[in-house]
Amino acid sequence: MKVVMELSAYGWLSTTRGRGGGIRLLAPAGEIVIGEVVRKMEDNFTIVECFSVEGNLCQIDGRCNLKNVLMQGLDAFIRVLDGVTLKDVVNNSANTAPMPIVFKKAPRRLI
Repeated sequence: MKVVMELSAYGWLSTTRGRGGGIRLLAPAGEIVIGEVVRKMEDNFTIVECFSVEGNLCQIDGRCNLKNVLMQGLDAFIRVLDGVTLKDVVNNSANTAPMPIVFKKAPRRLI
């Protein structure tokens, strides 16, 4: 229920208790962008220690490119989610082909 409460607090859901109650969307599914939901629901995108300003004790930070590569990957992940709405992911049409995802090939860098 914590997730439902958070989604409700952000204005995406309405909840009604009791008999006949339930959960309903407050905005059309086509207006709810998955990237926005993920950014608001996830409070920490620190996937490696060197992403953290306060807790970074990495001895090779600044001398390796892993941080840069992972940041590019995280940015690409969020960019893809920003192009998808709730309507896109819950489309019930049996004739719908999977949504194509296009990745631009980044220049290859050596660590």
